[in-house]
Amino acid sequence: MHALWLGLTLLPVWGVSQEARRLVLDFGAPGSREVFFGPETLQTIPAETFRQELGTAEIEIPKDAARLYVWDRVSGNLASKPVAELRTPRWEMRKEDFAAVARVWVRVEHAGKPVSAAQVRFQDARGAREEILDESAQGQIAFLNVRPGEIRLETRYRSEGATRPPLKMSFEVGLERGQPEPVLTVSISEPVATLGAASSGTSSEAPASDSSSPAGGSDRPSGGLRPWIGFGIVFALLAGTGYALYRKLKERPELLEASLKKLQVPIPDTSEPLPPPPAQPPTPAAPDPILLEPPAASDAPSISSSTAPRLIGDSGEVWPLTEPSAVLGRDVGLAISLPGEETVSRRHAELRVGPEGVSVVDLGSTNGTFVNARSIEGETPLQPGDTVQFGAVRCRYEA
Repeated sequence: MHALWLGLTLLPVWGVSQEARRLVLDFGAPGSREVFFGPETLQTIPAETFRQELGTAEIEIPKDAARLYVWDRVSGNLASKPVAELRTPRWEMRKEDFAAVARVWVRVEHAGKPVSAAQVRFQDARGAREEILDESAQGQIAFLNVRPGEIRLETRYRSEGATRPPLKMSFEVGLERGQPEPVLTVSISEPVATLGAASSGTSSEAPASDSSSPAGGSDRPSGGLRPWIGFGIVFALLAGTGYALYRKLKERPELLEASLKKLQVPIPDTSEPLPPPPAQPPTPAAPDPILLEPPAASDAPSISSSTAPRLIGDSGEVWPLTEPSAVLGRDVGLAISLPGEETVSRRHAELRVGPEGVSVVDLGSTNGTFVNARSIEGETPLQPGDTVQFGAVRCRYEA
């Protein structure tokens, strides 16, 4: 009797546990979001996600699901929670729940072109991960579910047939940022194999510098030489027709005169002589030169900005080195201020101008200073034509 009573008691509970669970997500306000399930360690985003823009959404939790992910497409941040912790039928989501960056792109390039092969080690507060970059990646790799804060990158590559020491760089990525999907650019100064096409900032998935969401599908140039061949054929036909018309009118000018009369275009009378040109006024005599006393020579040496040694950036910026010392860094107010460069330290390096020339000194920067692709440790003299790199900012020294 007791066994029968126990079986009848557990039967409803067993039946409920076999049914699919449903969950209501309460966002508090409408917005653009994507909801999906995945493993504890997120490697890829599913091709099919539940997209919604309402303030609430009701979803069904699969039986084999491990973790629920909610991607806010406006901020680019990600919220997640293990399915085992979803004990109530409603999750009232707050801004604090979106505590990770959904997707961070790492772009590896040389002279503005995507590299064809590299190995990238990505480390955030969650841990380290490694990815291989090949030609199919188009010079960029995506890392998902990234903890905000400092991100350290180590990029390994081959140059001129030899494996080079890893290029180490660090970046700061926060939850409040201007780019929903931040792009961290690693610029390799040494010669490496590239894909040939200059990086334009957009690809089949990676966002541009001011994009708020990734573009779908492929973004490859199409058409090749076909538009130019068609244009050439049309141009040749128009040129041939025009030349034939010109020859015809030259042989029979009365046809041109009759056509112009039909269009009521006035025809000039060539029988009347043209009026003589107006007389030219006489050219005034040149005044006698006024001789001035030459200025007294100054004993103080001076360097003009046109002849001074200077740094020239890859984008065309010119920084004349007219003072004995010029500090370069991210701080505002420095002689060479680069406030928007995340790979440059606040006080990155110092350029010293002396009688023997210009030298550069690294001031303990995070990402280092390089002269001709070699990291410097002390004061290093510069020669005209040298390549100087501060973090990911590359310049050329001229004198």
